[in-house]
Amino acid sequence: MVHFTLNVFTLKKHLKEKNKSDIKTINNMNMLFLLSLLISQGFCSKFPPITVVHLDVKKDFHAVGDGYTNDTPVIQKAINLIVDSGGGFLYLPAGTYLLNRTINIPNVPITIAGDGVSVSKLIWQDSNIGFNISQNTDQDAIVIRDLSLHTTGLSNGSAIAISLTGEVSTGNVVQNRANPRINLHNLDIRGIVEENVGWNGCIYLSNGLHSVINQVGCIGARDTNFIPISEFAYKLDGNGSPVEINFNQVWAFFTQHAVSISGNVERVSITQANFVDVNYGILINTTVLQAGFSMSSTQINAYKNCINAVNMNQMDINNNIMYINNPNPGSFLMSIKNSASNVIMGNQFLDISNTNLHTVLHLQNVANTIVSNNVCIANFLHFIDNPNNISNTIEGNKCVV
Repeated sequence: MVHFTLNVFTLKKHLKEKNKSDIKTINNMNMLFLLSLLISQGFCSKFPPITVVHLDVKKDFHAVGDGYTNDTPVIQKAINLIVDSGGGFLYLPAGTYLLNRTINIPNVPITIAGDGVSVSKLIWQDSNIGFNISQNTDQDAIVIRDLSLHTTGLSNGSAIAISLTGEVSTGNVVQNRANPRINLHNLDIRGIVEENVGWNGCIYLSNGLHSVINQVGCIGARDTNFIPISEFAYKLDGNGSPVEINFNQVWAFFTQHAVSISGNVERVSITQANFVDVNYGILINTTVLQAGFSMSSTQINAYKNCINAVNMNQMDINNNIMYINNPNPGSFLMSIKNSASNVIMGNQFLDISNTNLHTVLHLQNVANTIVSNNVCIANFLHFIDNPNNISNTIEGNKCVV
């Protein structure tokens, strides 16, 4: 960009010496004509065209991908070259790539792609984090797709950890959000076995802005009694008002939380998801009152609680199926606190614990909320427990045995 600006001034000076009247002509030119003029005058010939780095870890860096050879150095070397080039595409063809440390990716637009789940597999040994991605104010696009990300141990970290510190919302304005910053697609994340092996979390996203997580599966570690050990499948946080985070066709097994939302995160959407054998389905506990959470066409099978939301307004929870399998009496299938302007409609709630002593919905300090046309199946103790609420509409709900 600096070179381009200098060339424009040089061109103006050059033409001015030839004919001062041409300056007015240049000032009225549009960019396309100006570029054409630069080319015709030979001013662009000194600068090479911009190219996208496209690397194949096997052909270009001789990665083995046999499941036995340590491919960490060559994969990191390839990524470093992309970083030095300002961004690019890294292709991991079919194979099993053994890694023994975290792969770090700093502050460039990058796509990492394989040939598909269970076809291109990365297996980490002795690493708490798989991909560690950090970006500053540039907030370039990150795409990871068509891969299996496995671990051989019980990790304390996550398969993908993304930390952004760039453009965020300011008041009512969100800067530079026209394109997805993060796009994670068609990934399978798990331990090589379920029992006592797995990532502590599958995807951790801090200060994410306009992100898409699509067709991603997470299987956490469990103990011998099928109790989840891994902390989370998907965790969102951040203090810069990260917004517009969309989950579509994701699933999770054997995690304490399927989706954990904290900090100042808002405008999260979940559609067509499946969360099974988790302690908690959705846990929302934002630092201050936020707005915007929606969930539809999703199934949750939770041991303790399907949705627990604090400090989140404008929630739209519709057309979902939720199961609770908590043997402890007095539990809530859903609990909402400090919230307003919500719609909870057309859901099915089922108690499969056979205790008959649970409440479907607990509302506390909740206002202007519509709870309508929901069905609960089995003997819940109460459908709704709503102390200290204002102007709520509760109608058309039915419990059947």
